[in-house]
Amino acid sequence: MPSDTALDTIARGLAQGMSRREALRKGGAAFVAAMALSPSDAWARVTGRCPHHRHRCGTKCCPSGEVCLHPKRRKHAKHPPKPRCGCPANTKRCRGKCVRVRTDVHNCGRCGHKCGPGHICAKGKCVCPPSHTVCRAPILLDDEFAAGNAFGAAGTPSAVLVDKRGRVASSVAVGADAVLALAGVDGAAIAA
Repeated sequence: MPSDTALDTIARGLAQGMSRREALRKGGAAFVAAMALSPSDAWARVTGRCPHHRHRCGTKCCPSGEVCLHPKRRKHAKHPPKPRCGCPANTKRCRGKCVRVRTDVHNCGRCGHKCGPGHICAKGKCVCPPSHTVCRAPILLDDEFAAGNAFGAAGTPSAVLVDKRGRVASSVAVGADAVLALAGVDGAAIAA
């Protein structure tokens, strides 16, 4: 809906002999300008304040989690740059929300990059927490031999290679010599 000042301008213009076409053009421009505003920006324009979950940034209302960014003034600029809403320092917009990609396990290092189970995001990389041994362990201790049965292993020790993505990258090696060979270790050298 156009603001009172736009309506007042149109009414004055009509009273002073403005054509109906000109009045419609000005009224349409005011209507389009009002429709281009988000509901919270329109509320701010009418009431002079933002809804409780947003804060004022120039003539706009910043969404929750965003801050008002004030760009640096350029030399020789006629007008100062307008502030705008954006993500705080050390955050990035991922799927419409500001997140810390250096610590967010669902957006680790970049948007959409999820850390695996048990891992944390530290400095933008998925890592195992220092107190956690499950995701750091190069072996799986399987007291009930459930993993062995799942792979069809016939005895102990048994092993498979797992790649960086967590996929099985070898056949099952059964027996000490086969496990050592799978790990790239010469069993005879260890026995000596």
